[in-house]
Amino acid sequence: MAALAVLTVLCARLGPRRIGHELVTAGPGALWLLIAYSLGTAVSALPWRLLLGEARRPALRATIASRFAASGANTLIPVLGVGGEPVRLLWLPRGDVAPGLAAIIVDRLLYAAASAIVLVAGAVAALRLARLPSVYTTIAVAGAALLLVVSLAAIWLAARHSLADRLQRLIGRLRRRAQVGGDELGERVDREIEAMLRRRGTIVVAVLIHVVGRALLGAEVYLGFVVLDVPLSVDEALAFATIPVLLGFIGAVVPSQLGIQEATQAVVAAALGIPAPAAVAVVVLQRIRQLVTMGIAWVLIATHRRAGRRAPADAASPGAPRGAVPPA
Repeated sequence: MAALAVLTVLCARLGPRRIGHELVTAGPGALWLLIAYSLGTAVSALPWRLLLGEARRPALRATIASRFAASGANTLIPVLGVGGEPVRLLWLPRGDVAPGLAAIIVDRLLYAAASAIVLVAGAVAALRLARLPSVYTTIAVAGAALLLVVSLAAIWLAARHSLADRLQRLIGRLRRRAQVGGDELGERVDREIEAMLRRRGTIVVAVLIHVVGRALLGAEVYLGFVVLDVPLSVDEALAFATIPVLLGFIGAVVPSQLGIQEATQAVVAAALGIPAPAAVAVVVLQRIRQLVTMGIAWVLIATHRRAGRRAPADAASPGAPRGAVPPA
């Protein structure tokens, strides 16, 4: 509600007509934002498939569909930007829940690390922009450092301290029905995470893919200014493109950073001498694109039929010998 109040005040100050005029200027060119987002989302889908391993990987089409579905759900579910991620499991057989969850956890941690790399590029761009106050550079550097440290620490904890099992037991105690002993889902997820993190080459490739995906998603902001006939330098484009990255983690409890992103874009635009209504109009174009992609996501979820179900092979540990009988 506070975010909506900020958005209302911002639009009143800038003038709804001025923002509306900018949107009319965009015209059909706004479709370029959808194209950039679609390409970035498709690329960002690949690391999850890569982490699952060759035997469990869904088809490429299913992988991309699951990423669009999860992204659409994440927009509405403000749980640190990962509230919608479990819908990706719909595109896996029921027996692959443990490796699917493990791949989601590792994928999101690697995505955070890649986002930190993109933030570093934004900090360098902000440093090169003499018109931009130094506080912006400080915030970008601090955000990149914090995000990188947190993501690396989370990866280390996930690999060493059975976080999934601990989390499952904590939830069980909170629900007053914790299970004791047995080969539980949390334990299987932890084993899968450990196996995935031992594949160092795969981890490096996944991070690089996420960096490319983040760059394509950032191009959406740049294209928004282009269709509004507002020229940007390379450094200005990088500075604006990294704002959603930073806000995605700082404002993770606000659905789609509503109001926060508009205000931040307007402030940065004013500092760079760019009309603030144009900056807000770019975010509004992204909101319109979000409505389209959310509709696509929910259609995918509603019409999807789970692929052929196979036996719960994940009941055994990744290193278990062939023919091992899973526990009852």
